[in-house]
Amino acid sequence: MKKRMFALMLGAVILSSVSPLFAEGMVFGIKGGSTMATGTGEDAENLSMKTGAAGGVFMCYRVTRIFGIQPELLLVMKGAKDDGWRDINNNAINASMMLNYFEIPLLLKVNIPLEGKIEPSLYSGPALGILMSAREKIEGESVDIKGLFKSIDIGIIVGAGVGYEMGKGSLILEVRYEIGMSTVMDLGAEELAAEGLTAQPDVRNSVSSIMIGYGFAF
Repeated sequence: MKKRMFALMLGAVILSSVSPLFAEGMVFGIKGGSTMATGTGEDAENLSMKTGAAGGVFMCYRVTRIFGIQPELLLVMKGAKDDGWRDINNNAINASMMLNYFEIPLLLKVNIPLEGKIEPSLYSGPALGILMSAREKIEGESVDIKGLFKSIDIGIIVGAGVGYEMGKGSLILEVRYEIGMSTVMDLGAEELAAEGLTAQPDVRNSVSSIMIGYGFAF
């Protein structure tokens, strides 16, 4: 997974090899795309990647030609495939967790001013995630498991993008990676006892995403 994420990041930087689209000021836009999510941590050994979607709006205040502050409001699908399920014959059972978050990233953006209509950028910052729903799907049957997860998740985002001046705004392509800073689990005493645990399992969100959007300067 790390190799795939590095390849995506490297691809975005290579695509970004060519001018400032906007000077100082505000940019407002929309974006959407796909996510590749899984769990990471000491207790995430049975989890593997599942695909989802993400999208929302963003606003970037360009303090200077190079530096900007970009808050976003996004809906992000996270979760993972759960490869630990087996039937009585030890055959794998198709199971996955679907975690849907309302997410508020606050990113520091570094634009790379070049000549022409293309502008690459790098960014990083924290993201506050509010859990909207959590369901486990096992062989087509969906069960609500929101009560087993924390309502708030804090992550750190790193990413790269490229903008292409088009009309009165710019077309934006970006890739990003987000890692959760703490476990998403919030098991009660009974659940912990049933699993033979004395502390919450160490399972953190891990999400790579590719998004395309359009931004307007004003």
